[in-house]
Amino acid sequence: MSDREALSGRAAIFRAWRRALFVVLGTVALVAAILLAGRPVRASRQTAEKSPAVVTVPAAPLKREPGARAESVVDLKRGDEVTVLADRGAWVEVRAKSAIGYLRAEQIERDQEREAREERAKKILSFPAVYGVVAEETPVLLAPFPFAPQAGTLSKGTGIQIHAVDHAYFAFQDKANGVAFVASADVDLVPPDPKSPEIVADKSASLRRLSTLDLPTPEPTAISAPLPAPETNAAAGERPPAPAPPGAAVTGGSVEPAVLVSKVDPEYPDAAVRARVEGSVVLEIGVDEKGNVTDVQVTRGLPFGLSEAAAQAVRQWKYRPARGPDGAISSRKTVRILFNLRS
Repeated sequence: MSDREALSGRAAIFRAWRRALFVVLGTVALVAAILLAGRPVRASRQTAEKSPAVVTVPAAPLKREPGARAESVVDLKRGDEVTVLADRGAWVEVRAKSAIGYLRAEQIERDQEREAREERAKKILSFPAVYGVVAEETPVLLAPFPFAPQAGTLSKGTGIQIHAVDHAYFAFQDKANGVAFVASADVDLVPPDPKSPEIVADKSASLRRLSTLDLPTPEPTAISAPLPAPETNAAAGERPPAPAPPGAAVTGGSVEPAVLVSKVDPEYPDAAVRARVEGSVVLEIGVDEKGNVTDVQVTRGLPFGLSEAAAQAVRQWKYRPARGPDGAISSRKTVRILFNLRS
């Protein structure tokens, strides 16, 4: 091999090594640039997660770790200010009273969330209200979705003013928070019924008293929607007492109550079935001396035609009239119709 060919071979090897070195150096530089560029992004993201918030529940123990059984660092109460450091799913890491720990996400409301809710409340509370009565104890939420910040509970029988419907939640006027939300399944609506006087709140009968009409009512009449088969699941709205022996006289000043002898079950309106509306309709009815239902008043109603369906059916019921010492007399009764959808 000549000297020229040897030099040419060494030059080729040198050029190949140089290209490889450039590739390696370029790769290292690119990785370093990416890492350096990523640092401010992560820092700004952590900074963005930090936000002021307020405890919304009566008691909220600050946990050392994100778990219900973890040790408590300090006990917080409603109105205490905290700073959210990071989200951890169902838990949030916060700084409160010079301590750092974890709270359940639904125990706090961030300032920006409160500002958005207050802005939304201006529009929601401008809508005309309908009235509702809490059928089962239900949590008060500050947003219309599960795991939203909580602000206490409403007990059974509490009356509320409902201004809007947001998916499966009612937006109602809340003294402490302006506007709050409850699950619609836990509240019975009391809308004005076209076949009865308008139901309004006044000083003589508060909304809370509306639920007491349900207390003396015997086992409710259960009306099931025809899904999927039209089998009936209806029981009498009242259980008649054992009939008196034939010819038995009514002694003293006692009164024998009216007893249901025949009834017509209400139809479940298609609109209510499609809307998946369930609940109870409470009616106050009059029964004359012949056992006919003379008038029907809705004291607790439901939307989508359920109140009307219940009232129309009860008007066709037949009673054995109440009897006093001098014979048949007119009387009044309370009837509860329970509408429920079969799964």
